Amino acid sequence: PRLWEAETNTTFIGPIVVRYEVEPEGNASRYRRIVINPARPKPPTDDMVRRVDEEAALALENIRRAVEARRQRGG
Repeated sequence: PRLWEAETNTTFIGPIVVRYEVEPEGNASRYRRIVINPARPKPPTDDMVRRVDEEAALALENIRRAVEARRQRGG
């Protein structure tokens, strides 16, 4: 699989590591986004999870849009 890893900070969660994994699956690709917070001593609240999920959905939509635009251009 292809793997990208990024580190960032948020005001509501603190430091986080995000791992993006993409691997071929038949004629498509499987995409996984794994969020790790090494400094958090307890699980995130439901509100935190909701906000991270919303951000992930937006990120996936942006990726889909970019891939489709590239495909239409023949790239």
